[in-house]
Amino acid sequence: MKKLLVISLCIILAAAMTVPAMAIQNNTANKAATVIDGVKDDAYGDDHFTVEAVRDDTDPDGATAKVWTAWDDGHLYFYAEVYDTTPHFPGVDIAQNNSDSMTFFIDWNAGGVIFGDGPIDEGDTPWWEIRVYSGVNGEDGEWPVHGGWSLGDGSEGGGAMDVSIDWTEYPEIIEWIVVPLNGDYNNGYIVEIKIKAPDNVKLEQGKVIPVELHVTDNIHGEDIRDGRKYLAYHDNFANAYISPGNAGGRLTLGAEYAAPAPEAEEVAEEAPAEEIKTVVPSATKTGDGTMIFVILAAGIVIFFATRALNGSGAQRFRREP
Repeated sequence: MKKLLVISLCIILAAAMTVPAMAIQNNTANKAATVIDGVKDDAYGDDHFTVEAVRDDTDPDGATAKVWTAWDDGHLYFYAEVYDTTPHFPGVDIAQNNSDSMTFFIDWNAGGVIFGDGPIDEGDTPWWEIRVYSGVNGEDGEWPVHGGWSLGDGSEGGGAMDVSIDWTEYPEIIEWIVVPLNGDYNNGYIVEIKIKAPDNVKLEQGKVIPVELHVTDNIHGEDIRDGRKYLAYHDNFANAYISPGNAGGRLTLGAEYAAPAPEAEEVAEEAPAEEIKTVVPSATKTGDGTMIFVILAAGIVIFFATRALNGSGAQRFRREP
């Protein structure tokens, strides 16, 4: 009986090890309008997503990322640090889609499907893909930000975009910047982006938005995406597109950011000034000086008078033998 139990446990354990991890990462975004300048504002806080799950059979040594988030009444904000030590920009020898990039997938209306937080909104609220490349395209000198959107909910496990667009043509929807990490692209790069929500999506505290984040890394400078990392592995993640049940991140819109109160400057209390008393030695006072002079003079007179008297008396009263 015990032997059978041990065998059964071993089979269960082996089966569990073959099931891919499907953990959802949770992140709570502070409510704050941040400045898109490539510098991490304090309002982003400490909570962040980690993009490090290896996709497919790509190189496990590919770039990874950490992504912080924020929101306001009409926008989502993302600040991504991409740790990529092999920078390769799009150009003549490398197709744009095969160069280094950071991609943001936002499923504006699928929260109810994935997490059970309510039904999908009525109407065509899309999910979006926004791919920001790490450098300027060497062919046209433009900085590409491509992607698109889909009006489908992806319930079949993903699929192609319904609309493929150049996001740089929609400055009213996205504002973004890319800068080298710690001043050097050999360390990686930073992507900071502000994304306007669709008009029929109301952003409010407590709302949950499914997101997926990808890092594409061209490691060897060939026309191929060697390294691909994303938020969380899922066995039904088809075509790298977000779909209900496959999103790796749960973004919860949190409370308004409260900046820490500035520390009060310590003002040293000045000690009360000591009362300065001028002590004048008594010998320096006018009256006392005169008295001392008189006493000294009298002493001198008495001294010499006594000697004189002593000398004269000895002559006058000395008896002859």
